[in-house]
Amino acid sequence: MGRECWLRPSIAPLSLMKLGAMALIASCTVHPIDPKPRADMSTKAYGTDIRYPTRRAFDSGGAIGFIDREGRVVIPPILKGTSGTFDEGLLAFTDQTSKLRGYLNVDGHVVISPRFVDAGPFSEGLALASLPGQVDPTGKWPIDGYIDRQGEFVIPPQFRAGSPFSEGLARVIGCDGVYGFVNPAGELLELPQYTNAGNFAGGLAMVTADFKRHGAINALGEEVIAPQYERARGDFAEGLWLVERDDVWLFVDTEGRQAFPETFEDAQPFHEGRAAVEFGGKWGYIDRSGALVIEPRFDDPKSFYEGLACPGIAKSKVRDSGDWYGVIDLDGNGVLPFEYDSIGGFTDGLSGAKKDGVHGTIDRTGRWIFVDPPVAR
Repeated sequence: MGRECWLRPSIAPLSLMKLGAMALIASCTVHPIDPKPRADMSTKAYGTDIRYPTRRAFDSGGAIGFIDREGRVVIPPILKGTSGTFDEGLLAFTDQTSKLRGYLNVDGHVVISPRFVDAGPFSEGLALASLPGQVDPTGKWPIDGYIDRQGEFVIPPQFRAGSPFSEGLARVIGCDGVYGFVNPAGELLELPQYTNAGNFAGGLAMVTADFKRHGAINALGEEVIAPQYERARGDFAEGLWLVERDDVWLFVDTEGRQAFPETFEDAQPFHEGRAAVEFGGKWGYIDRSGALVIEPRFDDPKSFYEGLACPGIAKSKVRDSGDWYGVIDLDGNGVLPFEYDSIGGFTDGLSGAKKDGVHGTIDRTGRWIFVDPPVAR
């Protein structure tokens, strides 16, 4: 099909009684979900959907539970086969009897009964899912479609693989191996001239020709940046794209122009106006003008979330000795000392962390709001 063909539809004790806890997820009664945002706030903040209460996962002997932002257990640790992430207020989980997947809401109630072989995260109101017994012509791969928040297919199963929706389009791979994009109406834009594709961000998506040259297209499938780069990292982020040419990394804008003269040994995409870049084996951060705003001194760089990053500094000069992690602000000032074994990115003011053998969740001040139960050995 032609490139413009939009035609084919296609630290609280865990003393809850297990039986009582199981009732939270054992019932398949569909509880109503209100997807509307609160009137007094925007629906997104730092990439976090704030229409729903914060939930953070914790592990207890291989089972996953969830706490709220005050550290109270909301869903006891009885879940397995879950990503541990609520997306648009819904969490995919695996029923341990049927081995099929369904969805829970933030209170632990089943809102979409387990009936899927696979079930992906919700994005823009839709999620990738597949049904038992529906496979591609080879008989090897389940075919995927997209369901709504009621668990009904709005785009019938027909793809070998797919990605979450981004800017109204989802990257898919047909049963014939052809890459393309589908819109919520099920109309398909096929791109047989490319051997890979990324997600849309800022109106553009990465495409790959001949498995080795990377460029970008717009939502009509028109080539905006001709495939020419040896490697590309991530999607367009804050209007800039990280690509490699002649063994150096550089940033280009949405028209394919080099954003600033500086090039780098290695780099990571922009997030919150900062990008980690490498100089002489150490990492620092630049702003969107290419100016170095945080001097290179880190060994394991991390992106900024909610104005904070959690990079690592090597514990010693011995190779593979591990790193100490701390927290810095957008100017590189220390917020939490480099004494943690690990710290994740902050979401709604909270982050997972490990220190001195203790696992749990901390707030921006380093206060433990929850400590994961110890694992029996």
